[in-house]
Formats: sequence, structure tokens, C-alpha cells
Amino acid sequence: CDPLHRPYITTSPLYGWGHPECVTHGDSHYWGVWWGEQPFEVYKEKTGRFMSEYGFQGYPDWSTVCRFCPSAERNIDSPTMRNHQKHARGRQIIDKAMMQYYGLDSRMLSLEDYCYVSQLLQAWGTGYGILQHLLSQPHCMGTLYWQFNDCWPVASWSSIDYYGNWKALHYRVQALYDENADLSYWQDYYSVYPKDLKLTRPDYKLIQRVEEGVLTVSLSTNQYMRDVMLQTEPHIDGHFERNYFDINVGERFETKFVPNDKNANVKNVKVTLKCLNELKIGDRTK
Repeated sequence: CDPLHRPYITTSPLYGWGHPECVTHGDSHYWGVWWGEQPFEVYKEKTGRFMSEYGFQGYPDWSTVCRFCPSAERNIDSPTMRNHQKHARGRQIIDKAMMQYYGLDSRMLSLEDYCYVSQLLQAWGTGYGILQHLLSQPHCMGTLYWQFNDCWPVASWSSIDYYGNWKALHYRVQALYDENADLSYWQDYYSVYPKDLKLTRPDYKLIQRVEEGVLTVSLSTNQYMRDVMLQTEPHIDGHFERNYFDINVGERFETKFVPNDKNANVKNVKVTLKCLNELKIGDRTK
């Protein structure tokens, strides 16, 4: 139909992930991880010329779950929660990987903790794929994860949930896509599985202040804290400049909260945190 007879390749992808050519020709949608239930390490082998679609599911922010799920149904197997998980094997795939990489039995977690750890898992796995693609340059010269956002509040492959709240994945891709990203740091980071970390319950000091309508949080600790997640109570849609971060002994971490509504009142907000240490990874007695 093109009078200029311009060349056109029927792609996106040129070859599906089940074909060997998917890593040598055109762009690649590699879904062996997730659909094929392959481990994240497969990304190291299955890196194509342009990785234009791949990913892993994570549940949305807990505040988002509370908006669509009545309190009486806030367990992972309730009809409402199943209705907001549209992948037939979604729970099975997440639970399998959660045990493999975090050493956690999903049945031992509250729904709130399950949402949190599923986001950590999503960030860890998709981030691992991004890192392998970046390290494979010039063989691989592009990497686009699936997906950016949601059209309704749901468990999905997105990095930002329906209400605009950043999931752990969004902070991870922000760090890895930074033009000054230290890839050697991330190689070291990914050299140890979260389940193999020896974490202890930390003592920490969290200070928040509001100046000229801006909420700032500072954190210091006497223990290494892994995957710290800050949250606002009552919840305000938005994100912290940095969240889902690690902090070492003696460090002082500071971040600002960015509400989606610039006129949001942050004066009476209480900031709380969750971290992987509290789930006693490596020394779980439950």
C-alpha cells in the first residue's frame, strides 16, 4: 500500500521467545521468564539484539489493594483478590519465585507483606534482566521492560500502579537506566540471593519534617537494612524521590515525598517503614 515501496519488517517481535533466532535477529519479546516459569538467570543467556518486551508481575501498593478489596476479603485467595489477578497462573509463578529467591513461603505472609515481597521480587527479577542487557552491549542495544503503568488496580507487570504510586520496580529501573549507573555495583548486588542474606531486626531513627509544604524524611540505623519501603499514613498518592533502598550502618539517608496532587496536605502525615529485615530472612522461625 506504500507508493514509495519503503522496506517494512513485520516485527515486535520478529521471532517469538521459543525460537533460537529471537536472540540473534530483530527485537525480542522474551517471556521464557514468567510464561515459561524459567529462572531470572536465563536473561543472561537469552539476550537479543533489542529486548523490547519482558517482565514479571508484582502486586500494587497496599493502599491500592485497600481501595478495591473489602477488609473481610483481604487475603490472597479471596474472590476479590483473585478477580484482580487476571493471569491464570499468576499466583503460582510468583509463589514459586518467591520461595526460590527470597526463601519465603507465601502462605506464611499477611496480604500486606505478600504485596510488599512480590514487589521486591518483581524489582529483583526484572532488574536482573535489565542489567544483563546493559552488560551485553553492543550485542544488545536496547531494553524496554513490560510494562509502565496500569489501566485498573490490579496485580500486573507494571512499575507504576493505577493510582500513580511507584512500585519497587520503578525505583529499580530508574537506577539502572540512569546514564551514570554503576553497573559493577549492581553486579555485586545481584551476586547474592536475597534468601541468603543474614539480616537482623534493626534499631533505627526516622525523622520527618514539613517545610513550606514539603515532606522530608531522614533515616539512620545501627544495622544494615535491606529493601526499606517508606509509606505515608494516611496514604497520599505519590512517591518518595527514593524508596525501596538499602542503608548501611552509620549512613544517614534523606528523601522527599512527591505527592501526585501538588496541593496535598502533608502536615499531618505519619511516615512508617517496612524492610526485609523484619521478615527475618535467613533466620525465619515461623
